[in-house]
Amino acid sequence: MSKFVFRDGVILHNGRKANPQRIGAELEKIAKRNGGGLTPAATLEAARSEKHYLHRHFEWQDGPAAEKYRLIQARQLITCIRVVENDADGANDDSKRLVWLSVNEPKKGRAYRTRDAVQTSVVFQEMLFLDAERDLAAWERRYCEIADFCEEIRGLRERMAHRRRALLEEYRERGDGKDAA
Repeated sequence: MSKFVFRDGVILHNGRKANPQRIGAELEKIAKRNGGGLTPAATLEAARSEKHYLHRHFEWQDGPAAEKYRLIQARQLITCIRVVENDADGANDDSKRLVWLSVNEPKKGRAYRTRDAVQTSVVFQEMLFLDAERDLAAWERRYCEIADFCEEIRGLRERMAHRRRALLEEYRERGDGKDAA
């Protein structure tokens, strides 16, 4: 029998009462009933029954659920916009650049900042580097067991950490205290 645990930073509805072993076992059952494939739709369908263990981990009140979905839609709106540079018709995808970057700000939480604001702020750049390093580490944990490119990913993560440290050192040496954050 497999031992299931939560990944770091997991957020679940009724998460304090959540049992990762039980959730994992229920998800295995759903996958088995669906030919080995687990989909969000099949998981939701199984959890609709109030008797199903996973039911408690969904928001079933339409008001709060609708508000959470609207937040997902807001994120989609924010992240779908690009700005076209050096190509007026937008035909070249390489010319489409992100406008808004998600930055996890100390004491404020996650917010979207313009690319220009991030590029002119050592604090925002550091937060972005830290996020990227965490993302790469998660990607590395996810795929290294099944692929042989772990060293390359680890090297990239180390180069990013080095670049972040160099950015901070340069900022400290400059000592002008100018930062948009």
